[in-house]
Amino acid sequence: GRSPTGSVHAVRGHVEVPRPTSLVEALQVLPARDRAVVVSRYYLGLSPDEIAEMVGVDAEEVDSIAVGVLAALRHATAGVGGSG
Repeated sequence: GRSPTGSVHAVRGHVEVPRPTSLVEALQVLPARDRAVVVSRYYLGLSPDEIAEMVGVDAEEVDSIAVGVLAALRHATAGVGGSG
């Protein structure tokens, strides 16, 4: 879905998406690999090596993807759910 404001922001610097109204929306607009890395690492608790094997990159790239996605999510969800 689109946000009520319709404002557009970049995720990871290359994908333009409407500002999400929740973390779930923010995760849904991520590329599948990025979403898989973040969910596997921080929700499922898998190791970088396990994730690397699953998504087809090395463990260092898993860490790089996770850091970039978390920064993008922080930016994309800034002010979401806040009082103003």
